[in-house]
Amino acid sequence: MLRAFCSDYQNALNIDPEEYETLEEVQGELNLKMSFWTAVKDWSSITSKWMGMVLGAVDAGDLEKEVTRFNRIVVKASKGLPQNPKVPELKAAVEEFSPVLPVVRDLRNESIKDRHWEQIHELIGFEIKGNETFTLKDLIEKKVTDYHEEITTIATSAQQESVLESMMAKVEGIWEEAMFEVKNYKESKDMFMLGDTSEVSANLDDS
Repeated sequence: MLRAFCSDYQNALNIDPEEYETLEEVQGELNLKMSFWTAVKDWSSITSKWMGMVLGAVDAGDLEKEVTRFNRIVVKASKGLPQNPKVPELKAAVEEFSPVLPVVRDLRNESIKDRHWEQIHELIGFEIKGNETFTLKDLIEKKVTDYHEEITTIATSAQQESVLESMMAKVEGIWEEAMFEVKNYKESKDMFMLGDTSEVSANLDDS
């Protein structure tokens, strides 16, 4: 952009264009600095907003997306601005927040039912479900992240159980609607036999 800007002026003044290789480097550094300092400001404001959010209102996907974005900025700044003392500070802040992500994702898992919440509450020593004022700040201050492996195990089990329950519900639905064809055996009015069983066989295969 800077090179093109200078070239336009040189052309307008009928001056032979010159190459400004360092301009591209300067522009790149300026862009990186602007991106980094914007990230420093944004990180402070966005984490302040997150901390005040009740857990039930937190979108785990959005949270992960934002933290990933800041991580990328930190990686670029670490390479391009190695002398900037603020870079390791932002890096440490982002890394410190990162363990919160899997815990929030697991606790926001829709497959978790009351029986799983009971396991989680017993594990951490207090109740989260039903607490409408429990915030992300509370989650961090009460060190719920210390139990992230156990919580992940519970959430994974809940997910697997949900899949099995869905499969069982499907099978039950199929057999609730299944009809057996019954017809008279030959000419007898008192003896019966099954008719076409192809649909029943198909249901067995689907089950």
